[in-house]
Amino acid sequence: MIPIGKYIVIVSTDEEVRTDSGLILSSDDVNQFRYKRGVVVEPGTEVSHIKKGDKIYYDKVHSFA
Repeated sequence: MIPIGKYIVIVSTDEEVRTDSGLILSSDDVNQFRYKRGVVVEPGTEVSHIKKGDKIYYDKVHSFA
C-alpha cells in the first residue's frame, strides 16, 4: 500500500493502559477512548513531519478501515 498526499499508513498497537493510580483498564474501557496508538508504516508524499516508525496517536473516529 502506497499512501498518496497527506495520508499515512498506520498499524494499530495494543497497549496496556493504566490510570494515574496504577489500575489497569479493561479492553472495554480502552475501546471507549477516542484516540488510539499506532506506528507509522509509511507516510504520504506530502507529509514532512512524520517519519516511518514514529509512534503516534490517531483519531479512531476519522480513520479508514
